[in-house]
Amino acid sequence: MAGCPFRDRVALAAALFGPLLVALALVPFRTSMSNTNMALILVVVVVAVSAIGNRVAGALAALSAAASLSWPGGPDRRTRSSSRSASS
Repeated sequence: MAGCPFRDRVALAAALFGPLLVALALVPFRTSMSNTNMALILVVVVVAVSAIGNRVAGALAALSAAASLSWPGGPDRRTRSSSRSASS
């Protein structure tokens, strides 16, 4: 990391911790917000990290966002609400 500029080091740190912190901040809203909106918010984080960093930071942010979306404390994607009843 000696030849790595300070901006890239900040981007790598943001790539590791940014999506995780945003996913943790979204946990209280997982019952009221759709999973698509949560995923789009994480995409915004990935794009922001990619804009300030390099390709490695962008790829690391994408992997971190994917891992935080499937984390057990993350958004609950197993439950579905349906307007149809089971008898119809």
